[in-house]
Amino acid sequence: PVNNTVLAPLLVRNTSTLSATITLASVQSNPGQSNFSMLSTSCSVGLVLSPNDSCEIRALFRAAAAPTISRGNAVVGFTSQVDPNARSIITNLQATTIAVAPTGAAIFQSGFEFGVAQCLE
Repeated sequence: PVNNTVLAPLLVRNTSTLSATITLASVQSNPGQSNFSMLSTSCSVGLVLSPNDSCEIRALFRAAAAPTISRGNAVVGFTSQVDPNARSIITNLQATTIAVAPTGAAIFQSGFEFGVAQCLE
């Protein structure tokens, strides 16, 4: 992959028996980095996910100007019918820029990693 690459969508599915309301959906880079950003999401704030419903977050990775490991995360906040306190799921993102061509095109290691799979419960 070269320069801007859209990562595979992060699927958020409500596996509980109760509805959950989305309170936050974001993609961010770790402090001091700016390689990850939100491209699009169907997990809009206020969206109510009934049991087994899902939404997606799509992140964009911009390769660094020099070989480096870039880290960030995707965060989804939610409340449920029985617990109005906001809870969140954090999924780690990581990509490695392995080379930068003289033209400025950056080449990075194919793939990325998600943290431990979590669900809305």
